[in-house]
Amino acid sequence: MDAKKRVAVPSGWLQKKEGEEFYVLPHPGGEYLIVMPPGELMNWGPKFQARDGVSAAEMRTAERRFFAAAHRVATDSQGRILVPEEHCEPLGLKGPVVFIGGRNRFELWEKDRYARSMAQSDDSYRKIAEEIGL
Repeated sequence: MDAKKRVAVPSGWLQKKEGEEFYVLPHPGGEYLIVMPPGELMNWGPKFQARDGVSAAEMRTAERRFFAAAHRVATDSQGRILVPEEHCEPLGLKGPVVFIGGRNRFELWEKDRYARSMAQSDDSYRKIAEEIGL
């Protein structure tokens, strides 16, 4: 991440070089940023429906917070996105960041926070990998 809070999206995650849109929002747990294309963001809307044990009012509040936190960004001619300062500051995102790919999104982590998270999750990852036959 440069001083202006721009990060270069790995080319394998881009369909075109300039003007590709993404939404950036903090994960509710406050560990990292989620970056997803517009279609993926919209797929989350229907998931904010009343569920057992959760009132309709609680679900509306969660949906409101989710979509309010999502900031639209677009790649520049060098394939970079400008990450909103209001998302960077609470997570300490500056300098080297780690990109972690997911199914239809990727995550941006502060380098040291990611290393700590991975060290803490070693046992559970091994257990689940064994259970699914990985």
